[in-house]
Amino acid sequence: MVPAEEVECLRCGAPLDDSIQISDSQEAVLQELIENSHQKLVASGTSAAEIAFGTGCTLGLLVGGLLMVIIFFAITKTLTILAVILFILILISFLVSSTLANRARQATTRTSYEREVKPEIDQFITEYGLSQDEFNDQAAEILPSDSPLLLYSSRQGKQV
Repeated sequence: MVPAEEVECLRCGAPLDDSIQISDSQEAVLQELIENSHQKLVASGTSAAEIAFGTGCTLGLLVGGLLMVIIFFAITKTLTILAVILFILILISFLVSSTLANRARQATTRTSYEREVKPEIDQFITEYGLSQDEFNDQAAEILPSDSPLLLYSSRQGKQV
């Protein structure tokens, strides 16, 4: 049995409490880094997704409009058939645009993490003597579970 005030194993010297031992000022800096990194990733992914969605919709509607003109003059002049075809084309355009937006968000978020956020985190970890797992644990306490920062930093922790 180990006395409650002991912080290390009397036999091997291993820490008994595996929580992170950092000062309040370090913890504040860590929390700010985590929140700022999270915001950078969310903002970059959102911006890319909005641009990709808008571009996809515009191109889809232009192609659809051109196809409607061709169908109207070459195949049928029935407005009901044209309306149904137009509705289908709009749905396809939104589906393709949503897929493009999701892929753009993922690619941009990953690139932003690798180029901007990861070097900042690595510098902080080195400066304060933390491990990637300790950083990930702190981030998991602060951020929502679907945070892109948690996704990429936990992958990084598994690669090390």
